[in-house]
Amino acid sequence: MLIANLWIQAGLVNGSLGQIKSIYDTNSKPPDLPKYVVVEFEHYTGPHWDSTNPKFVPIPPITQGSRTQLPLAMAWAIAIHKSQGLTLDKATVDIGKIEKQGLTFTAISQVKSLQDLRIDPPFTFERYSKLQSNAYTTIRKKEENRLVALSNHISASPPNNPL
Repeated sequence: MLIANLWIQAGLVNGSLGQIKSIYDTNSKPPDLPKYVVVEFEHYTGPHWDSTNPKFVPIPPITQGSRTQLPLAMAWAIAIHKSQGLTLDKATVDIGKIEKQGLTFTAISQVKSLQDLRIDPPFTFERYSKLQSNAYTTIRKKEENRLVALSNHISASPPNNPL
């Protein structure tokens, strides 16, 4: 996963997922960084660096403040909080055994289509039934009803004319 906005117009943005294809190095040893890492980004739209592989992009180390690092992080798994703001092509979401307020929705709403979403463990009818009597759900339903009543009251009132 790319962890910096390198080139927004070409699709190289924070959260972009790619696959490392090679590491170009000139016999350096740790703690030295390689010259660049070649990553294949499916949504890259910039000019071709490699004409036979148009989605391959060389990612060099970048310096932010006093730290130089490759702007890449492993992304086999990410926390729900890290997924906020991302749009994922595909995902398997572990929603756990108990409902955590808002986290399930946050996790599943990051995936582009329902066909590309896998929920594990599966969301059972028993879990859905428990969710309906959950204290947070009860509070949310009361608030929704209050807002609907308020909205109906406001729309039924004559407009306030200051003239």
